[in-house]
Amino acid sequence: MLAFQVNILVLFLVLLSGCATPESVVYKLYPGPNRPDSGVATLELYNASSAVIDGFRVSRGDYSKVHLLPGKHYVTWTSVHGVSVLVEPSGFAQGGSQHLITMEEGHTYRLRSSRTTGPGYVIDHWIEDRTKGSVIRRVHD
Repeated sequence: MLAFQVNILVLFLVLLSGCATPESVVYKLYPGPNRPDSGVATLELYNASSAVIDGFRVSRGDYSKVHLLPGKHYVTWTSVHGVSVLVEPSGFAQGGSQHLITMEEGHTYRLRSSRTTGPGYVIDHWIEDRTKGSVIRRVHD
């Protein structure tokens, strides 16, 4: 009986580990050797379900952060929010945003989104510079 319980516990843990989100998995989007965090710009996907950065697609299901060389980067991202089926028949609202962003080395940026509630809802998208504590872009869908 104990062996059966151990097998069930192991199976449960294996299944549970497959549901884990990659909170610290980083995608290196530049050539050459790894650089220290102080020598790259970090982009956290945060609320974005996926992003296209300089033509390269990154999914939140695979990566939580992207390391980039400092400079200008074209970023397009999508976010999905649950909504009432009375507002949106699918039960989901999707929005996106795109920007040309100048990123500084040693800075961490975060892709954010939120939505209002009720009919006529609005999805807001913005980019935070977590190092400066400021919003650098905001868009209302």
